[in-house]
Amino acid sequence: MNYRYDNHFNASCNHLPVAYYRQRSRADKYLIKDTFGHLTFASPHNHAEFEIILFTKGSGKVTIGFTDKELAFEEGDLILINPFEFHGGYYDADHPECSHQCLDFSVSVLEHPLTTMAKNLANSLLNQSIRCEHLFSHKEERYEELKQAFFDMYHAVSDDAEDDLLFFGGLFRFFSIVNSCGKIHTTPNSSVKDPNLDFIKQVLNYMEQHYTETIYTRDIAKELAYNKEHFCRLFKSHFATSFTTYLTQFRIEKAKSLLLQESSTKVAELCGFSSQSNFAKSFRAHVGITPAKYRKFVTGD
Repeated sequence: MNYRYDNHFNASCNHLPVAYYRQRSRADKYLIKDTFGHLTFASPHNHAEFEIILFTKGSGKVTIGFTDKELAFEEGDLILINPFEFHGGYYDADHPECSHQCLDFSVSVLEHPLTTMAKNLANSLLNQSIRCEHLFSHKEERYEELKQAFFDMYHAVSDDAEDDLLFFGGLFRFFSIVNSCGKIHTTPNSSVKDPNLDFIKQVLNYMEQHYTETIYTRDIAKELAYNKEHFCRLFKSHFATSFTTYLTQFRIEKAKSLLLQESSTKVAELCGFSSQSNFAKSFRAHVGITPAKYRKFVTGD
C-alpha cells in the first residue's frame, strides 16, 4: 500500500485556516476504485491539519496508521483524524449513493490568549502528545449535539456570508463534547520527544519547498545530513514506500487542486513533472483515471 503526505491544503474560508468540501456520487458512477473494486474516497495520506468527516450516505471502512486494520463506519458516523495521522478509506459498493462532508483546519484556530485549555489542546494535538479517538458513532450519547456543532462550523465557512462567531462557537463546543465523552487520550510516552516525528517534518518541509524542482534522493539526503543509503532506509521505515514514489504522490496531490483552475500542461510544469505526458501517465497510475476525467469527476461538468 502506498502512503503519501497531503500538503495541498487550501483554506476555503477567506480569513480562517479552514477548508471544507462535500463529495457525493452514485455508486455505479464512482470513477475512483482500487484493485479490489472498492469505491475509494481517499488513498492513504497524512497532513498537518485536523480533519472531521461526516458520512451522510453509505457505509465503508477507514484505515488509520501503517497497519492493515480497518475501522468500519456507518451512515451518520463522524470520523476524526488527528494531525499527521496516515489515513484512507473507501465506501462499500452495495450502496446506491455515497456522500460525505469534510472539514480540514489548522489546530491553530484553537489558540486564543484567553483560553489556556484550548491552547494546550492545540499544542498537544500538533506535537502528538494527545490523540482524539477516531470514531464517534451515530448511536452514541451526545451524537446529535456533536453533529450540530459540526454543521455549525461547516455552514459558518461554506455559506456566502462567513460567520466567525458561528464557527468558533461550533469549534469549541465540538472539542468540549469530545473531551467530556472521554475521547481524548494521552499518547503513551508523550513526555519523550519523538525523533520519528522530527524526521517526518524535516522531509515534508523539504518536499514542500522544492517539489516544483528536479529532486534527487541524494539532494534531500545531503540536506538532512544523511548518507543516501541511510536516508532511504529511514524513509522506507517511516513512509512505507520509496522516496521517489512518495514524491510523485506528493506532486499528484498538489496537481489535483490545480487541475480545477489550470490546464494539464501548466499543472505538470507547476508540480515538477518533466513533461505533460509523464504527468498524465503518473496521474493515471496513482489515481486510476486521467487528469481530464478527474477534473470532470470533481467539478461535475
